[in-house]
Amino acid sequence: MYESHLTVLCEGDELRRLERWAARRPDVRFTHIALARRRFDGREAEFAGRLRAALAPTFAAPAG
Repeated sequence: MYESHLTVLCEGDELRRLERWAARRPDVRFTHIALARRRFDGREAEFAGRLRAALAPTFAAPAG
């Protein structure tokens, strides 16, 4: 057994396409980790709101 980790920058439709690609492969496990790469300088609430909005589609219940 071999293990590899890939870091990719994608969002929206690209992210959903990557999730579907991984779901079709039984030997691939897909884990989405969102990294917050900035220093907090008093705008934490604004940043947290944008982050929640960006991640909401990722954690939404599947349609159907």
